[in-house]
Amino acid sequence: MIFLLQNITLNFCVNYTLEMMGLNIFISTFLRKITVLN
Repeated sequence: MIFLLQNITLNFCVNYTLEMMGLNIFISTFLRKITVLN
């Protein structure tokens, strides 16, 4: 039970980190496109 809980928490942290990284990449490319247009 404890192992399962730790596993769920770990998966959540990994997914959250990957989503944040993906979001940061998206925002940086978006900002780069805006600066290129200007």
